[in-house]
Amino acid sequence: MLDLAVPVLVAIALWWLSTGVVLIAVRRAPVASAVIGASVVLLVSLSGVWATRSLETPAAAYMAFASALGVWAWVEVLLLTGVLTGPRRTACAPNCSGFKHFRHGVEALLHHELALLGLGLLVAAMTWQAANPVALWAYALLWIMRQSAKLNLFFGVPNLSENLLPVQLAYMASFFKRRPMNWLFPVSITFATALTGWLISGLLIGDHGPYEAAALGLIAALALLGVIEHWLLVLPIPVAALWGVDTTAESVKPAD
Repeated sequence: MLDLAVPVLVAIALWWLSTGVVLIAVRRAPVASAVIGASVVLLVSLSGVWATRSLETPAAAYMAFASALGVWAWVEVLLLTGVLTGPRRTACAPNCSGFKHFRHGVEALLHHELALLGLGLLVAAMTWQAANPVALWAYALLWIMRQSAKLNLFFGVPNLSENLLPVQLAYMASFFKRRPMNWLFPVSITFATALTGWLISGLLIGDHGPYEAAALGLIAALALLGVIEHWLLVLPIPVAALWGVDTTAESVKPAD
């Protein structure tokens, strides 16, 4: 049982640490320093993806997982510093709605989304038919869960956590809506829960070798974190407190 629990705990710890580092870096470090640091992490992480692609050991699974988080972190840092967003850098008008409002939201994040997709394709190419696809699994799961969360924020949820937006991205809150519920959330949470349950059952059932146990444990834990992140959209929990991030000095108002 310990060989199943260790990768789950490692995944949670790495997710919490990488998210916290990103949130703190974009608030405390100069933009240039944050971007340079994130770019170094990106290069190291891509090297890690390549170095572990043919290794079927627990250590390689952990390194591939951490590398996927590092690749993802680069795009997040460039987004939160305002370096990589989209062609639209202004808030949407209060009376804007429908497809026009959605198009404006896409324009606000277009370059960010293209970067996420481009890096995902690069990771896929680097791990194509590889013995160790953990980096690709992790990156793909992060992408799916993040797209679902973004759409839920757009359609409306109770807990927007808009105070996590740095001042330079305050206009992004105009694309969020505070609503008790939206039609997509039940679909998202059902899919995420079913996927997590399937991964956990696969982890618990069967006789897995050390590599398979590590790989499945890491991905199952990441899926579980995705479920938790979705629930945080509707529960009155101060998300910033999970990392001790001080957001009291920043005031960001979402759309109603």
